[in-house]
Amino acid sequence: DLVSAAHSFPPTPWNFETDWNWEPSGSTFISDEHIRLTQAVSDDRGGFWCNKPVRFRAWEVVIDFHMSGDSYAGGDGLALWYTRDRNEAGNTFGN
Repeated sequence: DLVSAAHSFPPTPWNFETDWNWEPSGSTFISDEHIRLTQAVSDDRGGFWCNKPVRFRAWEVVIDFHMSGDSYAGGDGLALWYTRDRNEAGNTFGN
């Protein structure tokens, strides 16, 4: 299996000067041990944009995702978008 280091999150702790090809957006919070995309409130938005274009003819995405917290307090959904142009903040499907 071929894994593209430029399109993967490196293992923690992160060295943002040499290992990081991702730009966080919205309320994304990054610590030495984890990433929080959003807080546990409705209508909160967070995400990442990879600075390196994908130049492969065929590829697949593998996501290992963990959600945690004291209680369920909103959570409007989760989506993966593959686009040519950088993301722009806005509504999705009219929400």
